Amino acid sequence: MTTALQIYGNREDVREIETRLEVLIVGGRALNPNERRALAQVAVAHGLDPFNGEAWIIPGSGPMIGIKGLRKLARRQLRREHGEASNFYINFFEIADPDQRKRYRIPEDALAFEARIYDTATISQYVETFKAFNVPGMETKTILAMIGEKPYTSGFGYYQPHERTKMTPIQVAQKRAEADALKRRFDVELMGLQVDVDNDDRVIEGQYAETGFAVETPAEREARNGDSAAARAATPQPTTNAPLRTVVQDLKADEPFGSKPAAPVEPPVKDWRAELRELGTAAGELVAISKPDIAADLSAAQSFAREVYAKNAKATESERGEARAWLQRAITAANEAIPA
Repeated sequence: MTTALQIYGNREDVREIETRLEVLIVGGRALNPNERRALAQVAVAHGLDPFNGEAWIIPGSGPMIGIKGLRKLARRQLRREHGEASNFYINFFEIADPDQRKRYRIPEDALAFEARIYDTATISQYVETFKAFNVPGMETKTILAMIGEKPYTSGFGYYQPHERTKMTPIQVAQKRAEADALKRRFDVELMGLQVDVDNDDRVIEGQYAETGFAVETPAEREARNGDSAAARAATPQPTTNAPLRTVVQDLKADEPFGSKPAAPVEPPVKDWRAELRELGTAAGELVAISKPDIAADLSAAQSFAREVYAKNAKATESERGEARAWLQRAITAANEAIPA
C-alpha cells in the first residue's frame, strides 16, 4: 500500500501542506479535512503551489488546475525533454475573419482568439532544417516555400457577452485559447485532475459561498462597503452562491497574458525596414557568442525578418510586427544569457 500511495507524495509533506491550507488561504477553514487533504495531495503529487493560484479546490467538484499550473507543467516537460534552457512563448491573434469564424463554429456575438505556442525545441529543429537547405544559389523564399513557416501549436477560445466574469472579455478568451494550446502541445500528466481557467472570475470579494455556507447579510455588506439601499437597487449585485475558491488572485498583477489585446505592436510604416536592418544586425552580432539554442532562435528570427524585408511594400503589417517582435525577443534572451 505504501508503494501505491507514493504517487500522491510523502505523507509528512501532505500533512504539512494540509495544515498550512487551513490557516494561510482565504476560505481555508471552510474546507473540510478531506477537501484540504485532497488539495494537499494534488499540490505535492504535481509540484503545484496552491498558495499561488496553480491549484485549488471547489467543494463538490474536486481539485482544479488553472492556467498558472498548466504553464508550470508545460515548462517542466519541455525542460525535462530538451534541457533547462528550453522555453516557450505565446502570441495571440483575434479571430475576426467571417469565413474563419464560420469554419470554427464561433458564435456571432463571441470574442474569439487563437493562441500560438512557439517553443525553442521545435524552432531549433526548424532552424536546422533551414540551414540544411541554405546552400549557395538557394534563395530564402524558395527554402521557406519548401519547409513552411515557423512551426507553432494553435489553441482556440472565445467569450460570449452573456457570461458573467470578473475578468475582461479579452482575458477570458485569451486564457481559454492558451489553455487549449498548452493541452494540445504538451502531454500534461494530470492523473484525473480537472483543468479550469475560468473560476478566477467567480471569486467575489468578501463572499465565499457554497450551499450550506454562511454569507454576509445585506446589512453587513452595507456597513462594510458603505452602500446605500438606493445604490444597491440601481446596481446589479453579484449572487452569493459562487463556488468556494480557496486562492484569490489579482489577475491584472499576476496574469500578464490577456491583460491587453494581442495584436502585434506595429512600428511606423515609414521606417520599419530600417528598424529591421538594425535589429537584424544586432542579432547577427550575438549569434557567435550565444549558446546553441539561443543562437538557433536568433538565426531563425533573422531569416524570417529577411523574408519580410524582401517583400518591401507587399509585407503585411502583421508580418512586420511579428518579425520585429521575434528579433527583439531573441536579442533580449541572448543578452540576458551573457554572463555579467
